[in-house]
Amino acid sequence: MSELSTTTHTNSSDVSGYVTRINRLGAVVDAFFSRVYIALNRRARLRHEQRARLELYRQNLAMQHQLTQREKELERLHGIVATIKDGIVMLDLDGNIKDINQAARHILGAQLENSTVELSSLVGQYQEQDRVS
Repeated sequence: MSELSTTTHTNSSDVSGYVTRINRLGAVVDAFFSRVYIALNRRARLRHEQRARLELYRQNLAMQHQLTQREKELERLHGIVATIKDGIVMLDLDGNIKDINQAARHILGAQLENSTVELSSLVGQYQEQDRVS
């Protein structure tokens, strides 16, 4: 019976050692998969950020192209306005002068020294001069 007792004691210590090893292996596997999960999430986030940056880059290129086209069109229109013999005055929504060609400067004269003059006041002055004349 002492042999049985020794064998049982040896078997239980062997089992205990196996259980300890299995628990360590489980902890290692858990740590490994935790790291894999973190790495995969990081990779997915980086891919998402990369796609977002690429989309912003494409939008930026499109906006730069539009800006270049509008600048060319504006330059062309300024050239047209500058060569027109008639007076042209451009106003903002509040009626303030924003741009004026050379012919309009000549017609309206020194009254345009202050570029924030409202056109209605200039028109009113010329209407009064026409009535007097």
